[in-house]
Amino acid sequence: MTNPKNNQPKGDELKLLTAQTATQANIPAKSTVVIGGVSYTQAQLLAKIASLLAPYQPARDAKQALAAAVLAKKQNQPAVQTFLVEFHAAMVALFGRGSPLLAKFGFNPHKAKATSGGKNVVKGAKAKRTRELRGTLTPTQKAALKAPADTTATVSSTGTVTPAGSPAQQSASEPAAASSGAPTGNGGSTPGQP
Repeated sequence: MTNPKNNQPKGDELKLLTAQTATQANIPAKSTVVIGGVSYTQAQLLAKIASLLAPYQPARDAKQALAAAVLAKKQNQPAVQTFLVEFHAAMVALFGRGSPLLAKFGFNPHKAKATSGGKNVVKGAKAKRTRELRGTLTPTQKAALKAPADTTATVSSTGTVTPAGSPAQQSASEPAAASSGAPTGNGGSTPGQP
């Protein structure tokens, strides 16, 4: 779970523990040692070192307990996330997506996008004005501008190209119709006939 190396004494705590062990082994019980202007016997020196060591072990224990708690929380997180997603779905099914009661359960209710008829009219007018300014066409307008699929043209002996259905081609075909005896626009009679 946690690394036992992290719970070993180090730094000042290790130095104090080493001093404690060395004091017991190397300083005679009846001798005195002066430290910082204060005279200590072996027992007083050991008591002073013990009082300085007192906060270290609980701090290491608390650090190890914290590491264990954080690890347990981390391992629990996927289950928490799954539960919250399912709980939210159940509350939405029970109360509705936009219900203000969802806020009491810690979820934000869905807010519908508020667009009014007036805003839609303004939006449409802006789009129409932009089309006019830019000269863009709708697909229907583009289709009306395209040339018909069956385009034909007449080439005269002089090399002039006349598209089919043009006024020049129609005027050239009218005299031919008049000389062939076909009725014209003058009441159905041909010139030179009574």
